[in-house]
Amino acid sequence: MGKEKNIGKRKFYERKYLKRLLMFGIVTAAAVTMLMQTDNASAAKKKIKQVNNSASTSLRKGVLTVSGKGKMTKKLIPTQAQKKKIKKIIIKKGITELPEEAFAGCNKAEEITISSSVRKIGMHAFSDTAVKDMVIPKTVKGIGWGICERCKQLESLTVPGNFKVLKPSSDKYYEPFVVGEYALKTVKFSTALEPELVRMVGDCEKFELQDSDPNYKSIDGMIYTKDGRMLVAIPYARKKVVVAEGCETVDTMSYSYTAREAIDKFNEEEIYNGCGEIEKIIFPSSLKKVTDVMAKKYWNTIYTGKNCRKNTNIQVKIKSKDLDVKSMKLLWKSNILWRKSLAKEFERLGSAKITDGMVVLSDGYLVGYIGDKSDAKLQLPNNVKIIGENAFNTSKEVTNEKFSVKSIVLCDGLEKIEDYAFDYDGLEVYCGNQSLSISEKAFWNCENYEIIRQKS
Repeated sequence: MGKEKNIGKRKFYERKYLKRLLMFGIVTAAAVTMLMQTDNASAAKKKIKQVNNSASTSLRKGVLTVSGKGKMTKKLIPTQAQKKKIKKIIIKKGITELPEEAFAGCNKAEEITISSSVRKIGMHAFSDTAVKDMVIPKTVKGIGWGICERCKQLESLTVPGNFKVLKPSSDKYYEPFVVGEYALKTVKFSTALEPELVRMVGDCEKFELQDSDPNYKSIDGMIYTKDGRMLVAIPYARKKVVVAEGCETVDTMSYSYTAREAIDKFNEEEIYNGCGEIEKIIFPSSLKKVTDVMAKKYWNTIYTGKNCRKNTNIQVKIKSKDLDVKSMKLLWKSNILWRKSLAKEFERLGSAKITDGMVVLSDGYLVGYIGDKSDAKLQLPNNVKIIGENAFNTSKEVTNEKFSVKSIVLCDGLEKIEDYAFDYDGLEVYCGNQSLSISEKAFWNCENYEIIRQKS
């Protein structure tokens, strides 16, 4: 009886063990199946990834075609021998990115077609080509510095109204988007405009905006707010500027923006500053004020260097009789190259008086000096209350004019001298014992200057 009981017990454990073994086998098989499925999925992903980066190029009868999917790699950049044969470039749908210098030096390529699948274009991608009409698709979100540098034949450029300007991987160059001395005729914005981008498209004669742009529009090739009441940007290659009637506000950014960048951040060697070819500008009778709101928002520095402007004596005509003193000060400050003409306009309008080259506004603010004598000795007019910022800062390196002030006698009613007011070496300043506020930077650029107190 006990023996049979032991045998039954043993069979019970054997059945239990076999059951566990069977369950283990089933679980193991399931796990193996899952691993195989995971490996297959990974393999499928790798396969998809390979398919998505299958870009290739072919050159037939002068036509270079980039096709496939994904990025065009640097390995696909044409050789020097191939570049000499390329007359047309076609980037087909499926290509998403073009590398730096992708087609640089293809100097016979007159026609370039870019598909809407492209999202990024690297630096100098089309530099030194013979393209005449370049269209960057609306889909492109990133555009490298100088993609059309030295494109001498380029006349028309179409770009999105908003894109990110990509710096090169080397981070040594700081070139504007389109650079060089060759002015475009037209720049077209295919989507809603971000105003800062006007300085990234180089010199051109006119801008064109889409009618659907919600904020801005173009009138006679210049950019205004949608209602036409504010002037936003003047094309840099425009010689004669006539601001449209109906415009009530001019922002200093409209004529003072510049693509001033350096090719070497350590040596600061400038390769392009924008030509600024304005010879004459006419402000309308509807003009009420001048602001610097957009200039401060989009481009803080107003640069009028000698490489930035070709004409050093811009002619100004103001039809409006409603400009306030603040607006006149901004006009004066924002462009040194029209000051002689501007001073005469202020005087003609009865808003300023010129005495020995010193231009004094109706509120006693001396905005500047336009004298042409060397080592001049001046007596400050009695109506001057403030000598304004940069008033006697001639910026000779900009205007190329050789004149200076040797001495100046201040008037009793003078209350204040602002920053950078003087820029003359060896200057003698004569003043009485009057209470006078002098900025710490008033004589910032002067050497060996002397303030001489005189008895009343």
